[in-house]
Amino acid sequence: MNFSKTNHEHFNAKKDVNRNLKHVFGALILSAVLFTSCETNDDSDLETVKTVATAQEFSNIKAQALENQTQTFQFDGNDGNVSLMSDHGVQININTNCLSLNGNAVTGTIDLEYVELFEKGNMLTTNKPTMGVLPNGDKALLLSRWGVSFRSHTKRHRYRNKL
Repeated sequence: MNFSKTNHEHFNAKKDVNRNLKHVFGALILSAVLFTSCETNDDSDLETVKTVATAQEFSNIKAQALENQTQTFQFDGNDGNVSLMSDHGVQININTNCLSLNGNAVTGTIDLEYVELFEKGNMLTTNKPTMGVLPNGDKALLLSRWGVSFRSHTKRHRYRNKL
């Protein structure tokens, strides 16, 4: 009996040692992973110099963004009803008989510059407002998710309208 009790105690002691070793090795592996996964980098690449755009450069960026969104159409002022299709599939119908300047009907070739903005980012980069003016003069966010403006030119006159 004595012999079996000693074996049993020896077996329990081995079990405890194994359990302790598992905890020790687990802690060692965990700390090795934690300390080796982070790497310090003393490179000078992080010290990049950021330059701020001048007012003229910023103005040029806005002008270029607007130019990239501008579509041009040309039609005759005597054509009557003109139907145009934009790059985004918007159909534009213009009754040229309704165009006038100083009470006189517009005649001749009309160049139409058309800008349609469907994305908020394009509204911001082109410096087109995302706010509208209410009849009482207060400003409010636009309810629609798009904006359109167009400019038409004749040989001597310029019209500018925003929808």
